[in-house]
Amino acid sequence: MSFEKGAQLVISGPFTVSGTAQDPVIFRGNRSTTSGYGPTGFPSTNVLSVGSSSSCAIRHARFDRLPDGSQLDLGAICTVEDSEWFGPGGSITMWGGSIKRSVFANMQGRPALSGMLHLIEDCEFRNNSRGLVTSWSRWGSGGDGLGWAIVRNCRFTDHKDVALSVSGFVDVTDCYIANNGVGLEGARLLKGNVIVNNRVGIRITDLQITGSRNAICGSTDWNVAQVSGDMDLRDMWFGTSSSFTARSWIEDAYNGAGYGFATIDASLEEPAWHIASPYRSACRTESARAGFTNDPLVFGNIIGNTVWTKESHGLVLITKKSIVYASASLTIQAGVEVMFGSSGGIECRGALLVSGSAAESVIFRGNRSTTSGYGPTGFPSTNVLSVGSSSSC
Repeated sequence: MSFEKGAQLVISGPFTVSGTAQDPVIFRGNRSTTSGYGPTGFPSTNVLSVGSSSSCAIRHARFDRLPDGSQLDLGAICTVEDSEWFGPGGSITMWGGSIKRSVFANMQGRPALSGMLHLIEDCEFRNNSRGLVTSWSRWGSGGDGLGWAIVRNCRFTDHKDVALSVSGFVDVTDCYIANNGVGLEGARLLKGNVIVNNRVGIRITDLQITGSRNAICGSTDWNVAQVSGDMDLRDMWFGTSSSFTARSWIEDAYNGAGYGFATIDASLEEPAWHIASPYRSACRTESARAGFTNDPLVFGNIIGNTVWTKESHGLVLITKKSIVYASASLTIQAGVEVMFGSSGGIECRGALLVSGSAAESVIFRGNRSTTSGYGPTGFPSTNVLSVGSSSSC
């Protein structure tokens, strides 16, 4: 079936495509070039539209060279198996159903596949602008029968932007994600994935991530980016036994102001499950990220159980807002002097203990040598020391 420019096939009743491995059903556009694409402004042309009340089954089909910006809207709960989808046009939107053993390649502009699907299994996504964008809100039974959608045993390679973007209750398991702009964005459950050699391995959009046995390494920007709150990244392999090196590639409180704290294993040893992996040689992190200091206070972040002593921190200069995280405590011992710059301050969301002595106080001071110029009102509303109502002090 060949689609000319502007042509549409609208299905209101049952829709079944029954090809074979040797003789697939072919849906084809009339173009052979990928020139003329821009980043925005693609027309929303549905060359194939299946109504939401229709039944839909597609097996052994090939969609190839459909028109620029064209879409396939499979509104029905559809089962797709053993099919191939090749761009540049022809991105697919599905609202329910499953896809197994299928290929999505060379699609430009829109995601190759998007919508709400309860199961994507044994599929390959390669060389698209964006790969798979899916969500699940637990209104259905899910791919596991418990309300979770599943992306399982899929390959995502060579995407210019995000290879896999998920939101809601989606379980990403046993996938290979490599050589993309961003490998994975979102996800609640991650298990057994290999995420290697991307610009960004995982970009955090949901702090309720639960992960285990994932290999995340070899990224050029970040292995894990935008950790906006405290989260658990234990039982992950970052391609190195050096905690210093592993942490340098995680964009958390150690690497930026206002970020959350990512907990990694205290002792990093290559796990047995990774030693046995066929992708073992691809997952290596040789050196720490340039400029990494391993000191979160550089960015105004105070994490863990932190103690400032006269010997270790005789003079602490606070030049920006510094946060004691809810999971953290700060103890300031006798003889320490804390000096606040014009924009400096300490906000305590966790525990704060200031423990001076009669002989040696803890001193908090500004960085100015004069007290002139102050009036009875009009002081700036800057809290140099702020302790939250749920904190201990």
